[in-house]
Amino acid sequence: PDLENWKAAFPAYAEAVVKDRLTNSEAAWQGDTAFVLAALQAGKGSPLLARLAERIDFSHLAYGGMSFGGGIAVKSCDAEPRCRAAFSLDGVVYDPAMFDHTVRAPLLVLHTDWLEYPLYRGQLRDAAVHPMDFAFRRWQAEGEARDDYRLRVRNSAHMAMTDLVRLTRWPGRDKAYGTIAPGDMDGILTGFTLAFLDRFVRGMPSGFPEKQLAQWPLVAPHDSRRLPEHPPQSQ
Repeated sequence: PDLENWKAAFPAYAEAVVKDRLTNSEAAWQGDTAFVLAALQAGKGSPLLARLAERIDFSHLAYGGMSFGGGIAVKSCDAEPRCRAAFSLDGVVYDPAMFDHTVRAPLLVLHTDWLEYPLYRGQLRDAAVHPMDFAFRRWQAEGEARDDYRLRVRNSAHMAMTDLVRLTRWPGRDKAYGTIAPGDMDGILTGFTLAFLDRFVRGMPSGFPEKQLAQWPLVAPHDSRRLPEHPPQSQ
């Protein structure tokens, strides 16, 4: 998916995808997310909601999600002025409005290892490019200075981004979870997301991302700003 070919194909993609059920689902999920936030802030309906409303600082919001929910989290944060940061765990997005578009808040994206376990059928196993590089950023803004962190977790497959990585022991699990040890996956997910939120939501020093990258060599930085001008080669 080189940049020039992508730009040429994007209008056809945008026209087709707006009719797809996945795009409609994005709108529904984002609406549900906004409804939950409004219900929490109102604090009505149950004693639990009232207690939560008292404890939540609604001026320091963050959104996070995995897979389809990862894209929804970033979209929801982008639409909510009070959102300070968003993280996406191997997330995807289909809404054309999110391509060639800069997210207004700091962003953390943890990708699974697409070199070993591609998320999409026919996805190129090229460390230099991921399909979601075209989302949540301007295509021509290579020198743009913003807090956009995209990382690849080596040896992990898509479902490793869930708690199920600790529970599943069936033969063939590597296709769904990869070969990463559950303890490593837990440490990476909690270490990077909490340090990211500490820095950008709580305003606390956390060493993000240098400290966590030094602690977890399985995590490789991915520079989504360097979109290739020519098609990458399959490995």
